[in-house]
Amino acid sequence: MVDHNGNFVARRAEIYEAAAQLFHERGFDGTSVHDIAERVGLLKGSLYHYFGSKEQLLFDLLHEDHETSLADLLTSAAEAAEDPEAQLRAAVVSAAMSAAVRPWRPATFVHEHRYLVQDHARAIMQIRRAYERCFVDILKDGKRKGVFRRDMDPELVAIAALSLVNAIATWYQPGRKWSAQFLAESYADLVHASVRA
Repeated sequence: MVDHNGNFVARRAEIYEAAAQLFHERGFDGTSVHDIAERVGLLKGSLYHYFGSKEQLLFDLLHEDHETSLADLLTSAAEAAEDPEAQLRAAVVSAAMSAAVRPWRPATFVHEHRYLVQDHARAIMQIRRAYERCFVDILKDGKRKGVFRRDMDPELVAIAALSLVNAIATWYQPGRKWSAQFLAESYADLVHASVRA
């Protein structure tokens, strides 16, 4: 579908970004379709050309974000070749940069995913598990190769690392004391130090 100006995709991205920010600021329940329309300068009825319902909008937003984050994570880890330490650093930097540059995205998942219908929640959790599995696999590989501590539990460390990274969305404000890159590298240092043999 293309709107009258031929920029359906760009307009849809603008709507989704505005919705993500509003969900972060006010919560899913506290954000109306009218609020989203007002933020992007459209009439409420016009928004339904871009999505079927507010829940569908939330699902599309989370699905796209999770797919992109997983692809970025896999690319970052692959670029680090067979070195688990470099892979772990790259994975943490990738996740932390995503949370620091657009903090409303992970916050929307953490606080609003409960509003998804069951099939949509299941689809998001499947991607989420693949994301977590990437971290677990890196940690297991490093443990097996002796570069990470033998007493380290890869699943627990993966959950802790992702919790640490997701928390960036609760406090970080771009342009303040630390750059996103510095923050991401610092988080990678923290996670790496906690598992180094």
